[in-house]
Amino acid sequence: PTVCQHCWAMGRGYSAMPLEDISFVLHEVRRFCETRGFDYSGYPMHEVDAHPQAAQVLRLFKEVWHVDEIQPFTTTGVPLATRSDWREILETLRELDASTLWFAFHGADEIHDRAVMRRGAYRESLRAVELTCEVGMKSGCNLFITRENIHQFDQLVADLQRAGMQEIIPCLYGFTPNARGRHS
Repeated sequence: PTVCQHCWAMGRGYSAMPLEDISFVLHEVRRFCETRGFDYSGYPMHEVDAHPQAAQVLRLFKEVWHVDEIQPFTTTGVPLATRSDWREILETLRELDASTLWFAFHGADEIHDRAVMRRGAYRESLRAVELTCEVGMKSGCNLFITRENIHQFDQLVADLQRAGMQEIIPCLYGFTPNARGRHS
């Protein structure tokens, strides 16, 4: 539901890989590595909580690759706030010993919304922080500081704390491999 203009998605949408394809890839990588004596590990990347079968994807990583811990679990928060099965996803994460969700904020209100290319994303992400607290999990975030949002810093911190955010790491952009990110 978010296609951040600064990350690898570069503002373009993409479809979710079908669950049977994910299972096939995980099994084949495990088979390949085991037959050659290689170690293998992995982590479901980029908004796995936006996958239509998110809980099943998370369980596959545990069952097939024996991933015992997904810590911290990264998300924009939008998928959790917009799903009716958000509690199932958070409970699955708890089963996998993920006690912390890690968010990214790019400003307040329309500045954040523009960065993730979704109207209302800022409020949805704050709601996801609240849901995380509701089930007894911890939350933290990277708070990306730019020329455009620096004047919102006090508001951002207040909004995040009000939602229940427990750890806030202000981040200044360093190297960014694309023009959109460098513009920020």
